[in-house]
Amino acid sequence: MNWSVELVQRDYEYFRERTTSAARHAVSRSLLYSVREAAVDLPFMSWLEDRQDFVAGFLRNSIGSIGEEEVAPLSVSYRLAERSWWKRLSENSDVRFGIRPFRTSPYTFMSLGIKDGDSLLLLAHVRYHYHDFADHRFEIALSVPLAHGIAIDVGTSYQFGRNRDEEKLVIKIAKEFNSGGIVHVGFEAGGGSAVFAGLAFPW
Repeated sequence: MNWSVELVQRDYEYFRERTTSAARHAVSRSLLYSVREAAVDLPFMSWLEDRQDFVAGFLRNSIGSIGEEEVAPLSVSYRLAERSWWKRLSENSDVRFGIRPFRTSPYTFMSLGIKDGDSLLLLAHVRYHYHDFADHRFEIALSVPLAHGIAIDVGTSYQFGRNRDEEKLVIKIAKEFNSGGIVHVGFEAGGGSAVFAGLAFPW
């Protein structure tokens, strides 16, 4: 909607530049992700896993695990890549950890699933952002899978250091149907309240 409002005051050349820029960004991002995924399948990684499983897991999660970057605990909108990450984590709930150093906001992360016997109770994802070793921020995301394709996600953040942001709390509820359709409702409290609701279904 914001983009549409901007275009009212712009000419067609501006529209073409925006679409070209978006396409270029999507292609470059796809290429980067492909290279990263290929890197974790190199023979060196298999060799390392046979000798140093801890180090190999750390490298594999730091270079790969692209879906982890799509987790947005402070966003009320629905993201298919984020939901896919939670599904993969529920299927293999081992502890995952890594570091993302080559970003404008570097962070480390850890994910795990909490079970009671064979029943999955909770999925947890924690990020620690650091900036000049003076400002520290934690992002915490929790996902509770319920019966009948319903999932409840809770996200929050806490920052301490020289600069402090307002704390947020986001709750997202999603219901997935057998046909592939999804109903999603998100609520945000703190720093300005917001509600987001949507429906997606396959053709």
